[in-house]
Amino acid sequence: MISLFYLILTLMNITDIFFDLDRTLWDFDLNAENTLIELCQINDLKNLGIDTKDFIYLYTNHNEKLWSKYRKNLITKEMLRSERFKLTLAEFNVDDSNLAVKLGNEYVQKCPLQTKLFPHAIEILNYLKALVCWNWLSQEFVIIGIGYHGNWLSRISLSTQEIFKGYL
Repeated sequence: MISLFYLILTLMNITDIFFDLDRTLWDFDLNAENTLIELCQINDLKNLGIDTKDFIYLYTNHNEKLWSKYRKNLITKEMLRSERFKLTLAEFNVDDSNLAVKLGNEYVQKCPLQTKLFPHAIEILNYLKALVCWNWLSQEFVIIGIGYHGNWLSRISLSTQEIFKGYL
């Protein structure tokens, strides 16, 4: 039985489907939060009087404001990486540029290694993969996740690549 979705793809002559990984299949917000929790633990921020929940809340606010500046080309990605942590640490009266840079570097190294997906992400990919088999036009779908810090493969860890095996 051919689905309505498949018919629409065919009638509209859609030959390729692209997914941006962040906030579509890969749960960026949950993965970012898990990364921040890990950073608070491994850097023992509690000893500096920093509550993890407060840190995440303040970081998120600063990060959103800095991303807005970055999109307007008012700051560089290097400034974005360090400033979001520097400003967050300052909220706790911690003036440590080295720690801010360290947190920024660790964040971009560790966050892509997180593997939390949105509910039903794999089911959706399986559904689309089955549609590809039906189509004599050889439709394809591709997952992309080009972020501000490199190519899409840096965004997908080896463990996440295993989850998406057959879709990449």
